[in-house]
Amino acid sequence: MMKKYYKKFLFTKPNRLHFASHSLHYWPDISEVGHHQAWLDTCEYSDHKWGHFFQNVFPQTQKLIANHLGIKNSQNIAFAPNTHELVFRLLSCFFEQDKIRILTTDCEFYSFDRQVRRIAEWKKAEVIKVPVMPFETFVDRFSEAAQGNFDLIYFSQVFFNNGLALNENDMTKMVDANSKAQICIDGYHAFCALPTSLKNLSKRIYYVAGGYKYAQAGEGLCFMSLPENCQLRPLYTGWFAGMNELSGVKKDLVSYPDDGHRFAGSTFEPTPFYRFNAIWNLFKKDDITIKSIDLHVKNLMKTFVAKVASQKTLLDSAILLNTNEKKRGHFLTYEFSNEEQAIETIAFFEKQSILIDRRGTRIRIGFGAYHDAKDIQLLVDKITINQPISLVS
Repeated sequence: MMKKYYKKFLFTKPNRLHFASHSLHYWPDISEVGHHQAWLDTCEYSDHKWGHFFQNVFPQTQKLIANHLGIKNSQNIAFAPNTHELVFRLLSCFFEQDKIRILTTDCEFYSFDRQVRRIAEWKKAEVIKVPVMPFETFVDRFSEAAQGNFDLIYFSQVFFNNGLALNENDMTKMVDANSKAQICIDGYHAFCALPTSLKNLSKRIYYVAGGYKYAQAGEGLCFMSLPENCQLRPLYTGWFAGMNELSGVKKDLVSYPDDGHRFAGSTFEPTPFYRFNAIWNLFKKDDITIKSIDLHVKNLMKTFVAKVASQKTLLDSAILLNTNEKKRGHFLTYEFSNEEQAIETIAFFEKQSILIDRRGTRIRIGFGAYHDAKDIQLLVDKITINQPISLVS
């Protein structure tokens, strides 16, 4: 039973059904211990806390992430408070060029999509988007497009607005389609949810994700793994990337470290690192793996889909987009024919104290480690139509 790890979150709002794990996954109780340890270390070390942090806490986080993803060199992992900062730092490596060519998809998260659309207004950047749908042909279509001349290729492992997922073979094919471009994979909806091995890809790609969702550690802890022998020089850089120069003579040409610190920024809040370490060290001790969490969640999702299909529910007028169990993340996406239906459905869920979310005409129902079969049955019962109802009052 996973519920025992989440007692404080579950008992704070016992009548709430939280099916938005894809947005903010509940934090395990042990995260409070990690949070408090950050405060205690500040008391203990005061001005010297950063030395303690970078010597003991920071490398532990790097190693835990590297183990999750099969990355050989944990020191090639950079951190920032959000993925946007890291991705913009990557984009800034090309700002001194006369022209930037970017290949991506039409289903990337808002921050990246907004940023590249703004860069495209700059006239020196060209952004080409490959439609994700129909998904059955997406990998082939993207791989063919990727054979062009691009500076950056960017795509998600799990697409945020439909829950469709790429497997390792898919990603390998897409990466192998271009041997010259820098390639970045957005793994936020996959990290700590889907078992992911970057063993054969980490030498070639940048991989961005963070702690806010399935890593269960909350805001402020995002990372990007760097490929081996990365020599890019981010125009957008910070003093943490130059710590080795602080006590020495500064050179005319700005230098960069040969590890993840190459993409470091400036002063950040270290507390999320403590939360992440506390959670995943406990899970490791208790032999809870991403594989076991994934199996648990997918069984619950399968049960929910089957129950909804067997009776009349509020979802009958919607289409389930990610039907393939082997190629979806940990949330189900139902699309309605118009936005009004989606809004009315969300309103009904909220009246029933069920927390999910909406993206346009689509609603997302997310499943987490803290759910069990009783939660699934209760959710189905609450959205089952036994008599004519009005969705909104």
